[in-house]
Amino acid sequence: MMNRRRPAIIREGFITMDIPRSSPYSLSTLDQKKTSGGPRIPVAPEAPPVPRRQSSDRRLRPDRRKRQAEFKGEDRRKRSSRRSPSLLHHRSAAPVAAEDRRGKLLDTSA
Repeated sequence: MMNRRRPAIIREGFITMDIPRSSPYSLSTLDQKKTSGGPRIPVAPEAPPVPRRQSSDRRLRPDRRKRQAEFKGEDRRKRSSRRSPSLLHHRSAAPVAAEDRRGKLLDTSA
């Protein structure tokens, strides 16, 4: 049979506990404070810190790729212009304006 604790009953300012007659403890032992907390774990001596292993996850390691050296000087790349796209003729590779090529291959003689 399980030992169930019954709640304290407060009557006229006094707290009374409902103690069953089948309890193996006397009233004097129930009124005393528990001084011993049971078996205690002995305090361990100061231990050295655990050595940390290097992470094998490549996402956590620093990047080993070569960084590109910063270029100091004038930028000689051709600047792209969206206002005047230069199209090349398919045979001569000469620059052709985009608006001139429209409808060039259509047969309008009908």
